[in-house]
Amino acid sequence: MTFLTGDFSHDRRPSNSAAEPGPVLDETHWGYTIRDQDAEGGLRLMWLAMGRFLGAILLMVALGLWILPDSVHSPDLFTMKLAAMVMFTVIGGALVWTARPPRHLEFQIDTLRGEVRIGHRDLRGGFRLSSLVKFDKVASVYLLRAKDRSQPTRLFLRMPGESGAIEVARGTEAGLEPLRLRLTGDLAGRPRKTIGQQLSRHGFVAA
Repeated sequence: MTFLTGDFSHDRRPSNSAAEPGPVLDETHWGYTIRDQDAEGGLRLMWLAMGRFLGAILLMVALGLWILPDSVHSPDLFTMKLAAMVMFTVIGGALVWTARPPRHLEFQIDTLRGEVRIGHRDLRGGFRLSSLVKFDKVASVYLLRAKDRSQPTRLFLRMPGESGAIEVARGTEAGLEPLRLRLTGDLAGRPRKTIGQQLSRHGFVAA
């Protein structure tokens, strides 16, 4: 499968500040997830779902006004019916359009299965898988620093050959460097030290 940077660019909002918030890492039992800080929360998703539902109801009402026959034929009644149908159609369509599901990309780094799952959250908060990349298919992890300092630094996964690259996160160089190092180690299969090993190294575990 070919992965190009442009395939995912529509999920990354353009920024005019290099100091924009960096990605959020959520630790899990199988690894961790990487997502944008501005990804929609649960309450926002609920309001979006309600907006889509109300918009669908208004569109159904508009359709019903068009299909149902008039019990009284008069110019005034027809004008009122047409105005109501147009109003319900416009408002309903606007609600459905503005309440579209957010398309913030989420990267699931599964260190147990050795794979990167790429997808997004739907209105119910469920993860929808778009692509899957095995660790051994990633050639490298690198930072792309913009010449314009007002633009953020971007973190990419480079695919082998001419397959392109996948943008994972944006932010400051200082904020993305630890993530680059962690991804590089995890994708290379480098074992991570346990809590006991880390404490032992610093002398916190008695012999």
